[in-house]
Amino acid sequence: MKPQKIALVEFVDAGAALLIRAQLEHLGLDVALNRLGKPSDFFAGFGFHGLAADAAIISAHGDGAGYIFPEMAPGVDPLVLPQNRINADLISQRLSEVPALVISTACSTGTESLAGAFRSAGAAIYVAPVGDPDGRDVPVWLSAFFHALARHDSGPEAALDRANALVEPESRFRLFE
Repeated sequence: MKPQKIALVEFVDAGAALLIRAQLEHLGLDVALNRLGKPSDFFAGFGFHGLAADAAIISAHGDGAGYIFPEMAPGVDPLVLPQNRINADLISQRLSEVPALVISTACSTGTESLAGAFRSAGAAIYVAPVGDPDGRDVPVWLSAFFHALARHDSGPEAALDRANALVEPESRFRLFE
């Protein structure tokens, strides 16, 4: 697996997404930064300028219940989120297509339920943190992961091991197939 076209799905944390984009572009990857304005945008954010992406990165905040979306004023979006979360049930019901590789940077989104939801939308591999990674570790981890894929012809498991070796245990990610 050697992804070239990356959909970077961002909401809440634009600073981190811009840094991630710059790092991936420095590796020679093509990145489409898809900034979300309202919750329903999440379900259309996995493309690459109208084309299919090879991989998607979700740059957001999360917890064990899903992706935390900022509270919106009534009427901004017809989609009303349970407890301001995009959870596994919503993803399973509303997301129809994602790239083969989906990576989440959001805290505690490395769950079987979220992995299953993304697999049902077409992901072969879902990678996410089980715990709460230090925000400063996430760009380092992503850069190491994609560097291993792009420059060392590593598979996803070897790239995961290489990236996880650089960060503290609480910042490590897990791969779901």
